[in-house]
Amino acid sequence: MKKPRVSIIVIDYKENNPYLVECLESIKKQSYQNYEIILVTDYKNSLQYPKLRKKYFGHYVGPAEKRDVGAKMAKGDILAFLDDDAFPSQNWLKNMVKNFK
Repeated sequence: MKKPRVSIIVIDYKENNPYLVECLESIKKQSYQNYEIILVTDYKNSLQYPKLRKKYFGHYVGPAEKRDVGAKMAKGDILAFLDDDAFPSQNWLKNMVKNFK
């Protein structure tokens, strides 16, 4: 059976946010690897991670609108939303995906 692709949509509010790097590092360590990361921010940044696509606005945008934009960009079968200060455990996606079979 095909493993579903998860679109992890991360929204960020602050420029040069150290929590964001920690969040992305936690995602990178997931035991389930069929995912993409969509980062939606108010500002442009230079972060580079595998599987990362970015969208920025250049001005403040509320969290709901950022999540909507991320969902529209998503190519996955499952959408997972995170804030910039969330640090998912290594098996977060693995445990989540099995509930969608």
